[in-house]
Amino acid sequence: MTQGVYIKLFFDIVRDQTSSELGDELGDVLTRQILNVVESDIEYDTEDIQTFNTTLVGKPTIVLDAGHGGKDPGAVNGEYYEKNITKKYVRFLQHELQKKGCYNVCLTRPVGRKQDRFVSLHARQKLAKKCRGDLFISIHADSSPKHSTSGLSIYTLAKRAHNKTLNSLLSQSTKSSKRSNQLINNVDFYGKSDVISSAVISISQQQSSDASIQYANLILQNAKKYNRQKGLSKKDKINLLRHGSHSAAFAVLKRPDFPSVLIEIGFLSNPKEAKVLATSSSYRRKIVRLIATSVDEFFNYTTCGVKRPL
Repeated sequence: MTQGVYIKLFFDIVRDQTSSELGDELGDVLTRQILNVVESDIEYDTEDIQTFNTTLVGKPTIVLDAGHGGKDPGAVNGEYYEKNITKKYVRFLQHELQKKGCYNVCLTRPVGRKQDRFVSLHARQKLAKKCRGDLFISIHADSSPKHSTSGLSIYTLAKRAHNKTLNSLLSQSTKSSKRSNQLINNVDFYGKSDVISSAVISISQQQSSDASIQYANLILQNAKKYNRQKGLSKKDKINLLRHGSHSAAFAVLKRPDFPSVLIEIGFLSNPKEAKVLATSSSYRRKIVRLIATSVDEFFNYTTCGVKRPL
């Protein structure tokens, strides 16, 4: 028997278990997703495979995370503090998204001019989950020992962090006595077997990872497209780090429920860029519109709620 046949036999058994534990319809959906992810040498129906978070009630929710805050200043260069710069960028990004009328916006820490609160990484994750976000965007400013380094870059969750996150979430979902802790992508794992919980979390995490990379690529592609405009001077372009796409095990990227990216808008360790990030309203507007436009493309919107033609 080929490896593919063994896999199919295994998931025929899983189908029976998922149907009994999660119901026939959800069990079939889950089994089709599992087969689609792990199987490459068996042909199946070509019908669209559902996901657990595609049927949105109302508007998509964008979770905005302003890095650092309160007792945690982040990177510092003289009078410029990362916590203040990220707060300002997120405040303007919140306004940009809300004025479109297409999105709900949820914040992980207050971004008012006089507000400066420390929020732990764990609390940010919990709040993002409570908001039931459809996209998580964390804004930071980088720092480097090499003061000439500059430019925007984007991080998504590193592959090496996936297994650790999966094991941690599986442990939480099966051992916790609180039903509220069992919900991942609106699937209740309370009392479910490790096989079922592991399969659903793994699939959800893979889907979120793929979507995170998709959104990160949209931002970089749109930035490069903007920079290719004729007659644009160097100082008017969006400054991009040479290798702008990265992966890391940042805590705020580890939820499997939704796509997550961490955007380093530039380097505070570079004196010129630090001043631009802190004081230039035109550059801030440019970055904010770049991020917001990429959100529209990510959700495939031309105007609010109207999909782009495929």
